[in-house]
Amino acid sequence: MTQNALTHSMRPTLSCLYSLLIRHSVYSFRRPETTDESSLIYQSVETWETKQQALLDAEGDADAEKKALANLRNFDAAGQIMETEKGMDSPSPCKECTNRKGGSQGVEG
Repeated sequence: MTQNALTHSMRPTLSCLYSLLIRHSVYSFRRPETTDESSLIYQSVETWETKQQALLDAEGDADAEKKALANLRNFDAAGQIMETEKGMDSPSPCKECTNRKGGSQGVEG
């Protein structure tokens, strides 16, 4: 089998593997657990499921897939930083916290 034929015959397999990877990863993201609807990272179960479905539906559309993946990844990361021991208190409040809460949120003290 030539290199070109080998590459051509592998395409469906790679596509299937990529699809399985996306389907697995979509459910591996952690939804922020906060129930405070005014929180910047709040995501209702319905909203989170919509974001997951957007990633699944984006298969084959690289731009839509990239945006949907980033959306899940950003909320996953923010939730882990703010809700688990992986995060740490900021030495000073961020601009958003200063604007929203007068500078007292996000600072241990």
